[in-house]
Amino acid sequence: MRTQNQSTVGFYKEQGFAYVQADDVDGDPDDTFVDPGDPYGRTCAERHNQIYSLEDAQNIDDHPNGTLNWMPMPRGYKPETQPGGVPTDVPRTPDRSSPQVSGFDPSQWAGPTVKTGKGVNPVVAENANAHIRQTVMSMKGDTGEYVAKLYEANAKSVPQILNSRSRLFNRRDPATGKPMKAGGFYNNNTDIIRVATGNTEHAMTHEIGHQITSRSHLAKILGEKKAKQFAREIDDAYFDAIERRRINPNSSVVSDYGMKSVREYIAEGFHFAVQNPEKLAKVDPGLSKVMHKYLVGKKRVLIDDVPGFDAAAYTERLRQGARTPNVQVGGRVVSDDVARRNPIGIGG
Repeated sequence: MRTQNQSTVGFYKEQGFAYVQADDVDGDPDDTFVDPGDPYGRTCAERHNQIYSLEDAQNIDDHPNGTLNWMPMPRGYKPETQPGGVPTDVPRTPDRSSPQVSGFDPSQWAGPTVKTGKGVNPVVAENANAHIRQTVMSMKGDTGEYVAKLYEANAKSVPQILNSRSRLFNRRDPATGKPMKAGGFYNNNTDIIRVATGNTEHAMTHEIGHQITSRSHLAKILGEKKAKQFAREIDDAYFDAIERRRINPNSSVVSDYGMKSVREYIAEGFHFAVQNPEKLAKVDPGLSKVMHKYLVGKKRVLIDDVPGFDAAAYTERLRQGARTPNVQVGGRVVSDDVARRNPIGIGG
């Protein structure tokens, strides 16, 4: 346990933390063991929720089968005994903003840096960041943590925002092969997502759905066995939807675009499970069940629930940015907050 403890404390030190809070909820009140390395002589139960400096924490050796974990306090935290320190009656909330720490809380995550292409108002990156965070907050714990770690470790995997006029969005319809203008696309070979200005609200979550269910990621998220189960259940739901539409051409489906291929069915299902779960449950309960079973949490997270993001303030900054010299979005101001649904398709 000492080796694991020292590794954890060492990582926190590298990340710039100075204090940690003990998390030992299973500490038995009848357990009187006191580790010699604890400078305060506390038992496991007494140590729970107490705050230690990294130097003190690294010397504590939890006993075999112990459940001690360390949660980092916010960077810059000072105990009350130091100038500017925190009084004992002020709640102390551990910093769970990094996906690298135990107990990662996606609502505390700052999200990735989003790159914008030529001719795109850089303010648009704020909205893209907010929609990425909303999507991660909506996912099941392990899935959201995986995406956050992916984006922090690989900048190229983070969705990019490009001018909607870019030729990169000249794609082909997944069903007919005919030319179409896409609102976004995911390249499975390079793990790159590109979203066109004006399509963030829909295409961002849709393309992340493509990314996390690609061969290079799904098995890492769910494990090989569950990934195969997911694929089988998706196929069943997709063919059920095809059969319903065959019997009744007017029957409700997740979207017309989602019926063009099983890949688009998955991405549209993921999008609606995050953005409009009530609609998905109504039009395709089978797809809704699969999405919430494997990828998306039960609680709906709105864009207004993303900490630090003010849609009205963002829109004003977007307008002001569009009035500065040499900045334009497709030749005119485009508000991503009320994203224009691409009438042709999302992409791939």
